[in-house]
Amino acid sequence: LTLFCCICSMSYAITNGKAIEHNNNAVITISDTLNLNKNNFDSFIIQFDPYEKRMVDKHFFNTRKEREGEMYIEKSKYSSFIPYDSTCNCEREEMYYHPCYKIKEKDFYIVGINGFCDITTTKAFPYCAEILVTYNKCGNIIDFITVGYYSDIQNCVIETTEKGNVLKVTQYTFDDSTIQHNAYSGVCEVLEYTITVNDDGSIDKNIIREYTDNVTLPLNR
Repeated sequence: LTLFCCICSMSYAITNGKAIEHNNNAVITISDTLNLNKNNFDSFIIQFDPYEKRMVDKHFFNTRKEREGEMYIEKSKYSSFIPYDSTCNCEREEMYYHPCYKIKEKDFYIVGINGFCDITTTKAFPYCAEILVTYNKCGNIIDFITVGYYSDIQNCVIETTEKGNVLKVTQYTFDDSTIQHNAYSGVCEVLEYTITVNDDGSIDKNIIREYTDNVTLPLNR
């Protein structure tokens, strides 16, 4: 099997797992490409501090920005490691990301990322999203999920459970016409669910219940 492709603006033929540059300069194998991806992942994952508690809880999404000052993940360099949810109300180029914490399991990493959208695709408010991602040791994404959203009309309460790597989440979405100014108070849609990181790195979301209520929440998370 021979497959022609272009790497770094030069023509290559891939034959039996090897890529040979036609200009007879360098010879680049598939393993070289895999090593390059692994090196990029190593420099990506090092931006996340190890989480001492060894299991995901509500503090897992505290960002390095909050702890150390301004710090963003370089999207142009690490885009292959940043998952994008096409159903969200933000263009991909308008999302910015902060590193949170990581947990190194035997066969994979659990990582927390804080995504911020300043310009939405709809009339939605700018928002922050707390994203949970699992990667294998080579840097391939196993699974990911948005744990919760925060905005002028959204708030999220994350609770730690007694089970390892299981979160109970309550997402509040307020009615823009009834919410009180500078307060999370008023009529809102409430969604309760659990997030579970399984032993194989997959992530499950299980809905507990959904209802409408009139609530008042503290402004701080």
